[in-house]
Amino acid sequence: MSTQPLPNETHERSRFDAETHARAVAYVKDHGLSVGQFADLLDYSRTTLAKYLAHDYTNCRAVEARLKAFFAREERVATGSKFRPTAVAQEILECCQYALDARAIVLIYGSPGLGKTTTVMEFIRRRWEEQQARDVVFVTASSITTPYGLVRNISAELGVSNYGCTHALVERILAELKRRPHLLIVDEANHLSIRSLELLRSLHDLSACGLLLMGSSALMQRIFSPKGRTAEDLEQFRSRIDYFKCLSPGATAREDLAAVARAHGFDEQTFDLVSPHVQKSRELLKLCRRFSLLRQLNPHADPKKVLEKALAQIFRAA
Repeated sequence: MSTQPLPNETHERSRFDAETHARAVAYVKDHGLSVGQFADLLDYSRTTLAKYLAHDYTNCRAVEARLKAFFAREERVATGSKFRPTAVAQEILECCQYALDARAIVLIYGSPGLGKTTTVMEFIRRRWEEQQARDVVFVTASSITTPYGLVRNISAELGVSNYGCTHALVERILAELKRRPHLLIVDEANHLSIRSLELLRSLHDLSACGLLLMGSSALMQRIFSPKGRTAEDLEQFRSRIDYFKCLSPGATAREDLAAVARAHGFDEQTFDLVSPHVQKSRELLKLCRRFSLLRQLNPHADPKKVLEKALAQIFRAA
């Protein structure tokens, strides 16, 4: 039985992505950039980018990986207008900055709904917009994330080709991290296997990059309270953790909740009705959205009756 050769990055004309190319051309035009200026934004070769934009290229997979990562980060920047700096958010921002500056391993854990992911997105937006720095990689783990899937996602975020075996991907990631130090942020890190955690430790050790892991309290239990062989396997990872932060599961301050509600366009009347029934930002937004929808459908109904119906309809974690 014959086998197909593995794709070679130096012969990628057939894999040219017309959509990515069109978006790159439009970005240069819309922002009034020269090819050289756009290449500087991408931190990529001016010559290679010029050839790609002119349809005279030999390595489209590599340049398109960088372009896709660039556009993905731009989209994140555009979502930052609704952020409000709650007390919990300020703690998360400080942890992100510390992990980046000290190139340390930092753990953040707490119950869902405290705004961990939203705050990290704001940190990335600020680095991008205010500091003009593209030095944060954000990936999300899940129950099916494997070490290979993890490094593919990191590769894509870094803007390097994410094709090939795990070893090849790790080598590309390390080369990029050594060339441009980054902060790696992994959300839902409580889903990571021991092999994935050890892989992240290796990336941290070999590149001296910062590493921030976020998740539920199960993350701490997994790392600090393992049993048997697992405890031995994670010993080196534990020894490198510089700082960990437990986010209080208590109620968010009322003024913080009010700021979140205003940022999402909810009026004072809606907030006053809803606020006694919520403790966290996520709960607030879920209830406000449901209440507002029901008010639109039943404009003449008693607001208190509408609120009772909204409370009965939404799922609220204990």
